Amino acid sequence: MNPIKYILFFICLFTGRQVFSQSKKIQVKCDLLWNDSVIQLNHYYPIGNNSDSVSFSKIKFYISNIQFISEKSTYNQNQVYLVDAEQLNPIEVHIPDDFSIKKIGLLLGTDSLTNVSGASDGDLDPLKGMYWTWQSGYINVKLEGMFVKQDGEEEPFRYHLGGYRHPYKANKSLFFSIDNTSDETKLSVNLSSFIQIARNNQERNIMSPGNTAVELIHLFADGFQIY
Repeated sequence: MNPIKYILFFICLFTGRQVFSQSKKIQVKCDLLWNDSVIQLNHYYPIGNNSDSVSFSKIKFYISNIQFISEKSTYNQNQVYLVDAEQLNPIEVHIPDDFSIKKIGLLLGTDSLTNVSGASDGDLDPLKGMYWTWQSGYINVKLEGMFVKQDGEEEPFRYHLGGYRHPYKANKSLFFSIDNTSDETKLSVNLSSFIQIARNNQERNIMSPGNTAVELIHLFADGFQIY
């Protein structure tokens, strides 16, 4: 084997990254939205048409198994990324220079293999605050904040959504058609509908796998859009 190809082979093997002779970098930038406004932590946003409001102190979630799909082939990015409102860094991936993206797929959350492998490092490090135990696995979506009623009464909430065992598998595969020839892709996540519906549920502290966690993570996924 050519020495250079031999080195590249082992780079791919040990890092899990795809290396191409000619590649381009794709940046996926994430916006967290309340309707048309970019969410800022600890700011208040009106709920519906009344005078109630909501404030977020934490917004964190995992994205994994990103797929770039052309008309003829698919490139998989088998990594897990933590999106954190405190520090919204773009996701950077490399694909072949001549690859024409027609669809993008991703998993909101983590897959079963990631969970049964136990605590890891990087974005999966338990110090990130997104790991329960080996029995329950990772928290796929973590939202914390405060509902404030018109009369000033405050209701704190904690939605820690996760679970990888049937029937409480709290993740969601998503696919988006895309017509974008640039090297930058926008992922927007609108929390307005999610909060309005979740607020009608009287549970304010969801801290373990279950039916409600599954329902809410599917509702959270409905706010995703890629363009």
